[in-house]
Amino acid sequence: MIDSSESKRRFAGVYSALFTAYDDQGNVSPERIRRLVDFQLDRGLRGAFITGSTGEGLLLTDDERKQVAATAVAALKGRGLSIVHVGHTSTRAAVELARHAQSIGADMVSSVPPIYYPVGPDGVLLHYRQIAEGVELPVLVYNIPATTGVTFSDELWLKLFEIPNVVGMKYTAHYLFTMRNTIELLGERALVLSGSDEMFLPALVMGCDGSIGTTQNVAPEWFVRIHESFLTGDIETARRLQFEVNRFIKFWLGHGRMAAVKTAASARGVPVGGVRPPLPPGTPEDLAAVEQFAHGLFAKVP
Repeated sequence: MIDSSESKRRFAGVYSALFTAYDDQGNVSPERIRRLVDFQLDRGLRGAFITGSTGEGLLLTDDERKQVAATAVAALKGRGLSIVHVGHTSTRAAVELARHAQSIGADMVSSVPPIYYPVGPDGVLLHYRQIAEGVELPVLVYNIPATTGVTFSDELWLKLFEIPNVVGMKYTAHYLFTMRNTIELLGERALVLSGSDEMFLPALVMGCDGSIGTTQNVAPEWFVRIHESFLTGDIETARRLQFEVNRFIKFWLGHGRMAAVKTAASARGVPVGGVRPPLPPGTPEDLAAVEQFAHGLFAKVP
């Protein structure tokens, strides 16, 4: 049986929601993925969350997801922790991806709840139980209601945590009251990683154990310093850094979203290519503006 308190201690920290890097033809680029992982680990990240929303996991083929996971897990091995997202419209396919993640040496798997079909709480519980029973790894529930339309009730959380290897959640939402209530419901035994980059410091105040986010791909130092400053009681520094990174987040959200923040990686010397349709590629003007803004931010690395 997996010790949830040990998982909470082991997995606390700051992670990237790792970009899936493509070559200039739009194919998965293992070389660029390895370079991106090196860049992030060198700047203090705890590890990476692989093939999630930012990693465009649901836009990749299952074979591509396995390729990205194998590349990233190998690059992280012995240096950082790997959390492989296996969420899928098919629970059977999610279990297969989870077993693959275990076979390549991943440290944890995660999944969004079932999407598209409105299966209700029983279907959500079945989905996570089958994933958890298919592997011996800890399982992280990916709670992102804005994109899945799934809300977790207190009753569902308690049933989920009866599954021996369910150890926590990635909470990607702004309503931190709900996050805190879930922490108190589970008696602080749950690992909770915040998924809203712009809310990291408030989430720390409300009891999260770290973060997984998009912006951590290109500005990892800011998030590492926010975490360290909070833990040492230097709230003024943590707040200043959160405000700095939030200005960047506001800019890339307003100038092309995913295509924009992936473009910002070029400003740090780690190009990762574009995005997969139906994500829009962004206009040349927006992407150039984001790269220029990013250069200004990265000139003052904390």
